[in-house]
Amino acid sequence: GTLSGSVDPALLAVQGCSADPVTGAGAAVYVFQGAGVVPDDADGVGVEPLTTALLTGDSTTGFSYEVGFLLAGDYTVAFSCQATDDLPEQDDAITFVQPTTATIAADATTDLDFVVAP
Repeated sequence: GTLSGSVDPALLAVQGCSADPVTGAGAAVYVFQGAGVVPDDADGVGVEPLTTALLTGDSTTGFSYEVGFLLAGDYTVAFSCQATDDLPEQDDAITFVQPTTATIAADATTDLDFVVAP
């Protein structure tokens, strides 16, 4: 299956965000296998992301992401605007926003958007 969605540009304008708020460079959507996983950086210890997806678009047209070739099942999906700070083999204190469970079905697209909470 495929996971896709949009990311609200306002999520890249928050304090502590190291991603470029115009291009989205440095932000990513992280996908972890299983429901209810507490997201962690990619450091070789503990919970590791199955994959990540970079953002496409810009602050004017909007940001989106897509992750393909996922097996059917439950995944925890979270957004981080500090992906540039996620250095391999180092425990980085990056922040994840809105970790959510997504259920992927075979041969189908599941939509999951990251928006600013009211």
